[in-house]
Amino acid sequence: MRERYVEAVEDVQHRRGQSELSPSVLAEACVAVLPVDGAGISMSQRQLRVPLGWSGDHAATAERTQTTLGEGPCLSAAAASTALVVDADALVGRWPVYGVELTRRTPFRSVASIPLGTPGQPVFGALNLYASRPDLSAVLALDEAESAVGAPIAAFLNGVLDEVYECGVDPPSWWGYGPAVGRADVWTAVGMLIATKEFDDVDDTSALARLRGFAFRHDLTLDETADRLLNRQLTPDIVLS
Repeated sequence: MRERYVEAVEDVQHRRGQSELSPSVLAEACVAVLPVDGAGISMSQRQLRVPLGWSGDHAATAERTQTTLGEGPCLSAAAASTALVVDADALVGRWPVYGVELTRRTPFRSVASIPLGTPGQPVFGALNLYASRPDLSAVLALDEAESAVGAPIAAFLNGVLDEVYECGVDPPSWWGYGPAVGRADVWTAVGMLIATKEFDDVDDTSALARLRGFAFRHDLTLDETADRLLNRQLTPDIVLS
């Protein structure tokens, strides 16, 4: 399945006309290889929980709803460092407000969440998989999804892309900025821009472009700009203005 996933990533890039990887590309590729109807990627770092990328509009709504409400499978999976899948009844039973809002705002009725992290390091996010069927566990092999899809996404976000993608996928243009271990901070900063309510039209590609543009205009590296956002020395509205 991992080979199929890498192929799907390349197909999504080609269809979008996008030369570099982004979390939304990775999320859309999940839908191509897994029995799900939507996928989203979020990050949790330094007490921040931010949506990062999604496969489509409904998945974007689901991601932002979890962030707004502060509850849902993504947050629980990341906190417990354990993958989980919940059916329609459990969704409303465990997270009443989120379950009702997800049902009201999207066609999704069951959710799986896979924590994202690298060996020996804390979990820094989650891959969320959404299905319109009421019981995703009946068709989704959670362990296989975790190893074949979750692990490559975690590696990408944490900056060890070359250890996972060996099929000619071009690395992002920010790859040369600073030590690779800082990549998760860059994507957390991107997520902070996405989560800014005044700019709902911002996606991962445009947010990264604006972050990169701000860094260039102010003679900073991408890592330095991300660090200033995370440490509240910059605010998202300043970067996006």
